[in-house]
Amino acid sequence: MYMNDTVSVIIPVYNEERYLEECLDSVVGQTYGDLDIIIVDDGSTDRSGDICDRYAESDERVSVIHKENGGLSSARNAGLDAAKGEYLAFIDSDDYIAKDMIENMLDVLKRHDADIVKCNFVRVREGKPSSDCSDDTGAETVYSSKEAVKSFLTEKYSRKKAFAVSACNALYKTETVKDIRFPEGLLYEDGFYSPVAFLAAETLVHVDRTFYYYRASPDSITARGVTEKSLESLDDWEFIYNRIYEKYPETAFLAVPRWIRRFLQIYDNLLKNDEIDRSGKWKRHIVEKIRENRVLFLSAADETQAKKLKLLARDPEKYARYMTEGSFLHRVKASVSGLLRK
Repeated sequence: MYMNDTVSVIIPVYNEERYLEECLDSVVGQTYGDLDIIIVDDGSTDRSGDICDRYAESDERVSVIHKENGGLSSARNAGLDAAKGEYLAFIDSDDYIAKDMIENMLDVLKRHDADIVKCNFVRVREGKPSSDCSDDTGAETVYSSKEAVKSFLTEKYSRKKAFAVSACNALYKTETVKDIRFPEGLLYEDGFYSPVAFLAAETLVHVDRTFYYYRASPDSITARGVTEKSLESLDDWEFIYNRIYEKYPETAFLAVPRWIRRFLQIYDNLLKNDEIDRSGKWKRHIVEKIRENRVLFLSAADETQAKKLKLLARDPEKYARYMTEGSFLHRVKASVSGLLRK
């Protein structure tokens, strides 16, 4: 049974002693007080666990789950299983939120009888927000589920993107997303969670105000680039396409260009770094998927992508030579042409 108007705030923690107190202070200090704050210590080996316990001892709204390390998805899911509130929010432990975020987001959600409300976010660099956010208008734009999915697929990434992939800069009605879980063992977990949440909602709102402040660590997933672990999430855009197709077949096509770009970018990166995919397992997987979805991909690809897709599907070895030797010769020719023009 959910508590009336209580917001469950789920904070997964793993070795974040440096920023954890700033994060927790921003949550316990919210202008909205009816909070169910669930901190999930995901097997931290630094002082993070002790810091979590200290906050629980001083604030009855705070509870701590100590568990073996299982990754971000595992920690968030543990928090979801323990959540009691009628509403949900996710905050990462190296980030922080504006003191009136919950109060304002809940007000917007209630006034529009919405299932999900999203706000703007801003990156924090060297302890300071990277933007003054003076261009925030405060506008509240209401979307249907289909409109939100289309925005997610087509709107360019920015700190004000209405439906960016992050699960954090949002407030959810628990009843709407109660059965959705993050995929354990995979990276880019928000890419699996957020689209499904958008599909589950009926009414969504984007408020043009900045309430969420995030840090991009040098050790973050995106900063590390392609790794053996990240390749396990290689089919995220296929998952997104299929889930959207189930409800909005005509809109799902908008996911295909992103799916194509991901496959080609990853494949080309693997050609440059044999250490990541020594067995060729992932390159073969990509080729098989391109062949399997050939008609769909070619219907959405631009001219350059179409040429690459056809060659890769027909002759991966020739494609590899083209991308290595061919690109090298192209650079040499361009360099010689440049010298001759001088």
